[in-house]
Order: sequence, then structure tokens, then C-alpha cells
Amino acid sequence: MHAGIRPGLPLEAQSAEDLIRIRQPFLSSEAVHGVVVVHGHTARAEPEIRHNRINLDTAAWSGGPLTCAVLEEDRLGFLQA
Repeated sequence: MHAGIRPGLPLEAQSAEDLIRIRQPFLSSEAVHGVVVVHGHTARAEPEIRHNRINLDTAAWSGGPLTCAVLEEDRLGFLQA
């Protein structure tokens, strides 16, 4: 998704607004969401990997690299351009 999810709500109950715009409480949440959420919307210098989320926003919109994740079985890698 673009921004993240509201912790504590099932995926099917998430609002479109949260999926597009949420930052807190999602970014600081340690909750297990049932899936690892891959998101952007909050720029970092490098991909951010947490046990419950992966942030791929590396500020391509302002000159940073464009980052994508490569997910294969239990492996995680990144490609940047």
C-alpha cells in the first residue's frame, strides 16, 4: 500500500484514507499485522526494515534513488536506480 495501515484493524476494515495517508500510529507500531506491510509515503535515506513493515520510500521524488524490493521465499533484497 502507499502509506500503511491502522494497527489493530483487519485489512478488510482499513479505510482508503489510512492506506493513502497514515503515518502515526502505524510507523511506531510494534504490532504484528498478520502480514509484513510494504509501504512508502515517509521518506528515509535507505529502505527501513522492521519485523512488521518495510518502507521503500527513499525520496525518489526529490532526487533520492528509486527503490524496489525483491522478495523471494525467505530472502529480501533491494534494487535502486
